[in-house]
Amino acid sequence: MAHNQVIFAFSLDVAATEPFLQQYHVINELFLCMWDDAYGLHCNAFVHGGDMATHLREAHGIRGPDNLPVLCRWEGCNAPMNKESLTRHVQGTHLGIRYPCNTCGRVFTRRYGLEVHQINCP
Repeated sequence: MAHNQVIFAFSLDVAATEPFLQQYHVINELFLCMWDDAYGLHCNAFVHGGDMATHLREAHGIRGPDNLPVLCRWEGCNAPMNKESLTRHVQGTHLGIRYPCNTCGRVFTRRYGLEVHQINCP
């Protein structure tokens, strides 16, 4: 189990009927940064999900053009990608951030998907 994963101590019946108890995270939550430094030590800073790009830039030196190749240094990952994809990767893959529709409850992995959905959501 990942260190920043949440275990819910209630029945699945409650989780299915109460939208606020779903097992996903939202952008304004506080997360523990599990970025590994050159020595394999975790950052362990608390960061709001929406501030992750700033944190990666200021605390971990992720700077440069959007097409700069980088490796994700999140605990156990090492996935290669362009810098422009790193924040979205960390938020979606490692933090489990999702964007729920407040009208119908459908959940999206990207904010843009939610925005497009909301145009025609009943």
